[in-house]
Amino acid sequence: MKSLFALLALGSIIACSPKGSGSSQDPNQNQLPRITVKLPPSPSFKKEHAPEIYADASYSVYGLRKNMKTLLNKEIRVRGFLTEVYECPPCPRGAKCKKCRKPHFYIADRANWPKEKALLITNYPQMDRRRRRKKKYKIGALYHISGTFARSSGTGFSASDGLVVSKEATKISTAPSL
Repeated sequence: MKSLFALLALGSIIACSPKGSGSSQDPNQNQLPRITVKLPPSPSFKKEHAPEIYADASYSVYGLRKNMKTLLNKEIRVRGFLTEVYECPPCPRGAKCKKCRKPHFYIADRANWPKEKALLITNYPQMDRRRRRKKKYKIGALYHISGTFARSSGTGFSASDGLVVSKEATKISTAPSL
């Protein structure tokens, strides 16, 4: 019985080999053509961010957050683009409206960045003392903010990634290149 299986196995090996089959075909004839694949370049997973500190010694939003351990509860100066300003919604005369939230706005390292990447600025100056009128803040403009970098303000705001309790907000006349 064992010799029968051995004989069958040997016969199948000889029958499957191209030389043993008696065929005169070229063994390379059954190969598939070479395929070349052209893929786009690999994406960069490096996060885009501003420098930690600018030449004017002000921090970027990125720089503040990266150095949070050393800068928390310290006086700082940060530079960023104004992305959103909270304004109390108008209340019709005689209507009972909700109490307005305290004034605040957001700045980011890039003018078009979403609110999630922006830094909350609280207690900002609302009045221009020299001109004795309400300050106007322009969305998209570049500002220097001086104040205390903290996780919470005394006016009810808190942010785990930090906020600035502002003392001064100054618009920079020209937006320097990053």
